[in-house]
Amino acid sequence: MRTTDPDPDDTSSTDPVALILDLLLMADDARVSSDDLTAAGAVFDQPADTMSDAAARLIGEGRLARTTDGFHVEGGPGAASIRRQRQWRETAFRRRVWTGCWLLAADTPNAAGPLEVEGFRRTADGFWLRPDTIVGGLDACRDRLHHAGVPPTLFTARLDRLDDAATRQAASLWEVSGMGEERKALLARLARSSERRGSLPPAAAARESLTLGAAVIRAIARDPILPMDWDTRPLVEELVLAMQAYDGLRRDAWAAALTRA
Repeated sequence: MRTTDPDPDDTSSTDPVALILDLLLMADDARVSSDDLTAAGAVFDQPADTMSDAAARLIGEGRLARTTDGFHVEGGPGAASIRRQRQWRETAFRRRVWTGCWLLAADTPNAAGPLEVEGFRRTADGFWLRPDTIVGGLDACRDRLHHAGVPPTLFTARLDRLDDAATRQAASLWEVSGMGEERKALLARLARSSERRGSLPPAAAARESLTLGAAVIRAIARDPILPMDWDTRPLVEELVLAMQAYDGLRRDAWAAALTRA
């Protein structure tokens, strides 16, 4: 079971690699010690050696780095990803009124992943588009792409408008109804987990809250933030508010479990 897509009613052991990434996402300073990994492994029924091996694997893949004082931090291109995820609270303030303008990017090797994270979608003609709805516009978008490893030479542009037919065709690139259904399902999971937390053993509550919280945060971080009149309820801003309320509960649950690990 991956921690990024949990079943809230399942408290079985999880993948130690995914667990480490979830811990980094929750850590206040975006770093975890070897002792943190051992304690977390105990909560998830993972031996200390297994957690150490998983950390070594992530280091070998360039997805994790070890600092001189012995802490583990996100490394490589993944560092930009976790920074974006850790800014999930700001998503509630990122959407701006759409004036009909678009951002365009050329189809460049190795840029597809970061462009998709930025909410771009590839057109049938081979270029990438997204509505210009995020605070900061093109310049801020280029900065985020650069931090994600995209070369600064990537061709980008801001288009004043598309004709009506092209706008309708471009709007169909996003599965808006599916996005709304995902948010609705995550909101239901958060409500169910909050209601039953007191009835779960500490370790089970910690496992559920850590994995579910990470799944919600990643969903928030990858939301394309489309024009309001395209989007569907519940909005990502509603998911942010629900996660803000849940975040305190999951941190309390995690602290309680660690005292018993």
